Amino acid sequence: MSRYKSTFKMSEEIPPHIVKKVLENLARIIREQQEQLSQQAEDLEKSRYCRLTEILLGEYLNVEVSKALEKRKNRDGYHGLIYCDLDGFKAVNDAHGHDEGDRILRNFVKWVKPHIRNSDIPVRFHGDEFGIFFPHTTPEKIEQVAQKIKDFATMKGVHGVTVSIGGVYVSDEQYQLDQLIKAADLTMYRVKHSGKDGYIVEEIPRVA
Repeated sequence: MSRYKSTFKMSEEIPPHIVKKVLENLARIIREQQEQLSQQAEDLEKSRYCRLTEILLGEYLNVEVSKALEKRKNRDGYHGLIYCDLDGFKAVNDAHGHDEGDRILRNFVKWVKPHIRNSDIPVRFHGDEFGIFFPHTTPEKIEQVAQKIKDFATMKGVHGVTVSIGGVYVSDEQYQLDQLIKAADLTMYRVKHSGKDGYIVEEIPRVA
């Protein structure tokens, strides 16, 4: 054991103005790190949304659906999904350019939003294909929204663009989202093959 006792005292060895400066620098570093983390979180959140239409991108739908169902747990009703495809959209891009195509996509989303609830989740899958997930809803509500979306071609559509819509719903909460998407997509293609510019909304079997 050392025979010498430390006589070091911070208050005696380090001048107060130095201590103050060190503490200020530490506070600044912590503040900058917090701002950086906050910006990273904000950037991550923005990356989940389509820049053009400002709605959720398809690859993040599963996370948002889980949140929505958790908030409304133990409520009766159906879950549903609408899958939309803009008929003739590629021809607009080819003939009139991407700026005009982008305008149509933005207008389409603006048309849809007022007709859905805050709890419903609009999503852009890719290109001119969109979807809406309906947590705890009714078949009638899904059909009403499908009809309103179809009206886009009459009220806002340009260059002959129409909408083919497939809607499905199920009463089983354990139904997998990817199964709903696949079923709605197949239903939408039935509309495509029967002449486009329309919708089908139907129940799909419960999961065994």
